Amino acid sequence: MKFGVFLAATDLSEGKSHKELLDDVIDLAVEADRLGFDYAWLPEHDLVRFIINTSALQEAVLIAERTRRIRIGSAIFVTPFYHPLLLASDVLETDNLTSGRFEPGLGRGGSKYELGQIQALRSEEESKRRFMEFYEIMSMAMSTEDPIAYHGEAFDFDNAFVMPRPFTPGGPRIWLGSITPESCGAYGELGASVQFTPFRKPFSVVEDAFRAFAAGRGSQRNEFMVSRQTYVAESMEEARRILPLMDYHEHVVGAARIDGEAVTRGVREWKAGLKLGLSDEEYLENTVIGDPETVIAKVARYAELGVDHYCAYMSLGQDVGLVKNSMRLFAEQVIPRFRDWPAKSTEGSRGTDGSGR
Repeated sequence: MKFGVFLAATDLSEGKSHKELLDDVIDLAVEADRLGFDYAWLPEHDLVRFIINTSALQEAVLIAERTRRIRIGSAIFVTPFYHPLLLASDVLETDNLTSGRFEPGLGRGGSKYELGQIQALRSEEESKRRFMEFYEIMSMAMSTEDPIAYHGEAFDFDNAFVMPRPFTPGGPRIWLGSITPESCGAYGELGASVQFTPFRKPFSVVEDAFRAFAAGRGSQRNEFMVSRQTYVAESMEEARRILPLMDYHEHVVGAARIDGEAVTRGVREWKAGLKLGLSDEEYLENTVIGDPETVIAKVARYAELGVDHYCAYMSLGQDVGLVKNSMRLFAEQVIPRFRDWPAKSTEGSRGTDGSGR
């Protein structure tokens, strides 16, 4: 299993400038490279003061200049904000500038507020059709040395030669972002690698998503990644201190999913009266939080399932020093237990319920 870390510049209006928050992302990516993580994953959001990363491409180039080996990916490009030919060109330029270390992830977007601000809201069916056309065009642009043509409902063009050409023949791997088992199965059948984000849903949802993906994938070689909120501390008591930030994230994301966002001066909140969030025990059960042995036991469930990539979403707005310490504990005590899975056992871990008891 490969391991990545999701690096968000989260603005909680607690005194840091936006430059300092963005510099922290680059600093954490350098630390992830030093610690031996395989991937640094970068988000993109616009017009809100929650996650303020707006350009994974710019950040990827800066990270590549300051690191030796870590691969860098977008999680995700919100495709309604782009034309596939132009994004393909920008991705291929980044592919060259990073010497082949960049991998794009594509998604349909999760915030009606963000999409609505730039007149990109579409019906569910239209959004799905446009996304599939977008993926087909991006795949063509990466893999052929000839001009491409496409005649669909959303995109229609002839004789488009996308430049620059990729650093490695065939171009970078394209990932598709998913939040449902149904789309995991469909994307697996397409031959696409999948970034699955279950947020704070139970592990059973991950099981359903992976099994749908595996059934769709068949004998193809595309891979499955789970992005899970993760926090490692020296003790369970210390680890529990992340729960208020996790609850805030659950409210913000949950409000966006049901068109319940309330945005004031760019700050994402939620409309009055919405019943959102989980109990502390549900957060502890459903995510990967705890001391090292508890986290090892939790990650073992993903390894046993057959997940190819585990992405640790560690930066929730806490002090960057706490994020670094969590990354260090994960890299030094958790990752080595799974590099040769299942040859290296996780015997001695504290059960599989993640309680730490």
